Amino acid sequence: MKNFFIVGIFNSANEFISLIIFLTLSISLFHQQLIQKHSGQEENPALRCMSIAFICNAIVLLLRQIIHFEKYSGDVPTIMALFMVLQILFPAIYYISNKDESFIKGIKFFIGTMISMTIINLLGLLLIKLGISLSYLSISIVKSSVILILFGFTAAAIISFRTQLKENADRIYINKNHHYESGLFVTSLIISFFIIFQFLYKGVGHHYGPVVLTLTLINMFVFFRVSNCQKRRNTELNDELRRDSKLLKLEDSKANELKERLVRYFEKEKPYLNKDLSINEVSLYLYTNKTYLSKIINDNMGQNFNQFINSFRIEEVQRLFIANRNLSIQELCNMSGFGCMASFTIAFRIFLGSSPADWCKANRNQLDSNEETKRF
Repeated sequence: MKNFFIVGIFNSANEFISLIIFLTLSISLFHQQLIQKHSGQEENPALRCMSIAFICNAIVLLLRQIIHFEKYSGDVPTIMALFMVLQILFPAIYYISNKDESFIKGIKFFIGTMISMTIINLLGLLLIKLGISLSYLSISIVKSSVILILFGFTAAAIISFRTQLKENADRIYINKNHHYESGLFVTSLIISFFIIFQFLYKGVGHHYGPVVLTLTLINMFVFFRVSNCQKRRNTELNDELRRDSKLLKLEDSKANELKERLVRYFEKEKPYLNKDLSINEVSLYLYTNKTYLSKIINDNMGQNFNQFINSFRIEEVQRLFIANRNLSIQELCNMSGFGCMASFTIAFRIFLGSSPADWCKANRNQLDSNEETKRF
């Protein structure tokens, strides 16, 4: 009895360490998921699945600590210890033995299996706490089921892993992590087979705690793989954002430079005085194309090409009128580059808010009034 108690305490201590590790890893993965969501990235399936798996493991381990699992002996505690090993083993084996594509396709299977094993473990702990025992037949069926599940995990994992090995055999370069995965894959299976067959014939022994802790450490490897994968995705996203930012800055710089040359050309050369001026002529002079020039005018000045040249023509009308108030409206129209009186009138209403005649009359009176004031 004393030896059983000491072994129980030893196993419980290892489970407690595993609990702390799984809690820490699951919190870290959930935090990475939040960052991924807020950054607008595409969801990483492995991140979500491992978060669920690790929190499920942490919940079962926590409840085992709460009910002081080490105090109980018998067939039901032994069976629940087997299922605890299977639950901790499954995430690591599944992740290591499946490529990204296979993992994505099997998300529902993975989550369903983890939740099912968690429920089985919780029900088993409830039976233990309530002191309910199972019949010999039930115990035999459950033990057989555990062996079948383990062999099922193993067969599926080996098939998937062999497929990866064949694909990697055709490559000249193999990532060094693949060698680590191979070793961990084999190690996980060996220790799982060892502990499960020991349980079936001798019950829970002092090997249980180290096995649980070892499988937990193998899950830590999976955590680092998933985290590094997410880190690479974050780095790639940041690099892409930086490239886009540089391109935008370069584009803005080019746009501002062309805008300045355009305005300087219109102010110095006054091409708008040509009533037949076209965007093709302006783009040729500025060594650009008409589509890009039109986009610069639209985006940076909020106008189309005709509105842009008419704004300069209206300014020219104002200069001409101030210089010579005796010019007729038709003369102002012709001298400022407008092709016809209709477009001249429309431009006046758009830019100055009145007809040419009303504007000329109001400004003539204002200028005359200013001159009289200066004389006095």
